[in-house]
Amino acid sequence: QYNWLFHKHNFSIDGLKNGTFKSIESEVNDSYVTQQYEKCRNGLIELHNFQPFSEAPISDAGYISLVALNDPKYVIGMSHNRVPRVHMPFIELNNLIVAKLLSNDFSDIELEMRLLARKLQTSDQKGKGIYLATSGLIFFKTENFEKGVKCYEDAINYFKSINSTRSAVLAEHFYSQQIRDINPNRYASLRKSVQSFAKTNKMLELILPEEK
Repeated sequence: QYNWLFHKHNFSIDGLKNGTFKSIESEVNDSYVTQQYEKCRNGLIELHNFQPFSEAPISDAGYISLVALNDPKYVIGMSHNRVPRVHMPFIELNNLIVAKLLSNDFSDIELEMRLLARKLQTSDQKGKGIYLATSGLIFFKTENFEKGVKCYEDAINYFKSINSTRSAVLAEHFYSQQIRDINPNRYASLRKSVQSFAKTNKMLELILPEEK
């Protein structure tokens, strides 16, 4: 926690330097900050093995795989048959669906989206927006571009309405990849928004390789 506060807010205690404490969580934070994303993911899996009662490390490992490493196959391998999908946490199931769609794997997608919709009742307030964004990805992948645009735009507006800027920008990030060749002007606008947020909030995984 100390290392994370140092990174995010320049918080420090006299006599204690950043890196003084080295827990698994600290190693994960450090590797994220230094953009060693594969090491960060490995640490998250280690953290989950150490405390399997928490779903957060699995969800975070999925996020790092999809956004920072562009490695949807890893998410599929990590979550496939880990637990029955009906018992899978909302975010992990959503990550699995997104990973399959990005890999052009449509097997059981309808079933998984029905399960995801059922889990909305137990997800946090952001669940509705996440479901909309994932629906948008499905429509793009099935070349129903009009519905895809509507779902993503609705998701972004919903996140903004609940003051979840990070989620809105993450939706913009995925949306931009789908609309790049369809609407270059909207793509440019989305990427400008994502880059600004990423630089201000030190979330450099959101910046595409060609933007660095």
